[in-house]
Amino acid sequence: MFCCLLFSFISCSDVSIGISTVYPQLVYEYTNKTSSPDVRLSVYAEVSSGSDRMQTMIVKNTSNNMVWTIEPVDIMTNSSGKKMYAGYSAICMPAGVSFEKAVYQVIYEDLSGKKTDALFSINPDDASAYGKTAVNSSNKQYLVVDQRGKTLYTGSYNENFSSAEAVRNAYPDALYYREYVLNSELNAIYLMPAVNLQNE
Repeated sequence: MFCCLLFSFISCSDVSIGISTVYPQLVYEYTNKTSSPDVRLSVYAEVSSGSDRMQTMIVKNTSNNMVWTIEPVDIMTNSSGKKMYAGYSAICMPAGVSFEKAVYQVIYEDLSGKKTDALFSINPDDASAYGKTAVNSSNKQYLVVDQRGKTLYTGSYNENFSSAEAVRNAYPDALYYREYVLNSELNAIYLMPAVNLQNE
């Protein structure tokens, strides 16, 4: 599943968790450029120290009370180690059902039963409409992943992406690469079909 930054686990002791900012992102994954994409929701929150004790994450649509319960929660830090994030990148709807434009609630619970929550909104209508032009956008970025699922590169186009052979030469451990587009609000990402480098 897509997560651009590489993180490391940090331990902390008996401090109540708190949410600074919630980062929801709709993820549109294309198997080819003409079919409808698979859609999932990624929700991460910047959290205060003590989040290493976090046990459960609940996401709820406040309009229809649909609930997702995630356990265990992904705990990550940014590359500097100064910011900590908790969340999950693969919240999915049942087959044939779409995410709604609505206010959602995210609730975190730690090992001692303490809870904290925050609200966020998503607008799938706008995100889906943008996706129709994203597949042909010239403003694509690149993601390279190895066989363990580790991100080797994410960022703008450079000479390493002039061909599949060039990608293999630059990243010998790469399993695949794919292009992606972010919308202007950065709350939706459009993943183009993966290019398998092992079979090229």
